[in-house]
Amino acid sequence: MEIFSEKTRVTPASGDLLCGFGRTLASAAVLGVHELTAIVGVEADRFDAAIPWPEQLRATGDLLVRLAPALRDAGSRLLIKTHEEITTFEIVRLVESVGPDVLGVAFDPVNVVVRLEDPVAAARRVVPHVRAIHLDDAWLCRTSRGLARRMCPLERGILDWPRLLPEDARPVLDFHRAELELPYFDQAWLAAQPDRLAEIRDQGWALLVRPAARAG
Repeated sequence: MEIFSEKTRVTPASGDLLCGFGRTLASAAVLGVHELTAIVGVEADRFDAAIPWPEQLRATGDLLVRLAPALRDAGSRLLIKTHEEITTFEIVRLVESVGPDVLGVAFDPVNVVVRLEDPVAAARRVVPHVRAIHLDDAWLCRTSRGLARRMCPLERGILDWPRLLPEDARPVLDFHRAELELPYFDQAWLAAQPDRLAEIRDQGWALLVRPAARAG
């Protein structure tokens, strides 16, 4: 169940969402639903100069801190999905700052590659907080701007599922179609994900370029 959507994106003016989210949590708890997937936004939000991404993250964190008492009262947890706009570094910081008793992770590994993350390294980063895992797969294809992620049937893409699937995670089949670019030749695009740049400096581009060569 998603309580964030493109129409309810978290921005600095989103304080009025708090009451509505609280009602959603209470209603879900009555139905016995205590884990709800939360999507922070979409990829375009990360590059929206009108509201810088760090400011959006701060607003998200502030809202989640204010929502935490309602989550605790309901005995519920929000699972922040590894989505196209957010890195696992940023999600882990949110979980640790707000509290792992009220936040968790819904891990969708096809999305972390859009932020230039190695799926296995990303899985290791979030594994203490993973409560659900999305089962899907993707190819990486070379383009004139860098790479593109294209969805494909499960176990026919670049994901190493034997190394990605935690034993105690709740699996969720994820059926969706999307092609997203990874234009890593664009320096402004690269600068928008500083955590990943540090990892690339340590381990090199081969983490993504090698799977792309295999996938075509």
